[in-house]
Amino acid sequence: MTRYGMQESEMGELAALMKAELEGKLVKDEVLRLRNRFTDIHFS
Repeated sequence: MTRYGMQESEMGELAALMKAELEGKLVKDEVLRLRNRFTDIHFS
């Protein structure tokens, strides 16, 4: 995800979404909102 410019703060948000999904919650809309904030590819 860092290739898309996500930083440490977004990793916590991503982890929370993964946890929610594993608990059986529907998180598709939240995942799409998060992903739509990062549309450019960053090269190292």
